[in-house]
Amino acid sequence: TKRDLGLMTALHDHVVLSFMQIHERFFPARTIATAMNRLKKIESQGWIERLRIPRLRIQGRTNATGVVFQLSHRGRMMVARARPEVMIFEKCPVLNPHQLDHDLLIADIADHFKRRFPGYQWTNGRYLLDSDGFKKIPDAVLQKTLHDRAIAIELELNGKSSRRYKEIVATLRTSPRIEKVIYVTASHTIGRKIMSAIEGYQVPFGHRFRSEFFEFVR
Repeated sequence: TKRDLGLMTALHDHVVLSFMQIHERFFPARTIATAMNRLKKIESQGWIERLRIPRLRIQGRTNATGVVFQLSHRGRMMVARARPEVMIFEKCPVLNPHQLDHDLLIADIADHFKRRFPGYQWTNGRYLLDSDGFKKIPDAVLQKTLHDRAIAIELELNGKSSRRYKEIVATLRTSPRIEKVIYVTASHTIGRKIMSAIEGYQVPFGHRFRSEFFEFVR
């Protein structure tokens, strides 16, 4: 169905989605049982794959995640045939269990940025390669075409060292493929730490940050 193809396309675009994310996006007026039965039917055709994980708490969500879904190789071929206008990457990126909460939240923030930048194509960073010209591969990019400079999206849930942020900031600034960097941070503390690396000094709480290249969003 059209909904099945939309679901499979979303699994391609976001690499991985939890059951609750799928239920919210594609079965908002249906019961959990109805949604799960449909997913089982699509799974039985070999188009999607289910991965059971330890119960995972995702920031901003009340229910723990215990199962996630990915598009299978057969599913990729199906979407490529049914939706030739969609660019389908051949391989599904391998998941890192320690970064699964990060990967799922990337999917949660994608719709916000798609609305903010209409006409831009969202590409998950797991599909990007060093050969694409990025000195540091962002968590996601927004581009009008694949050849345009990109708006880089960086999701920071856990803070890094000040030294590491200085290295990252310098790399992003000198990347010819990037026109803007938007940091999405989990706390003011992480945001201030990155701002300090950008400004070159320890910024205080409430610092009024001004930059054409870097932006911060909570």
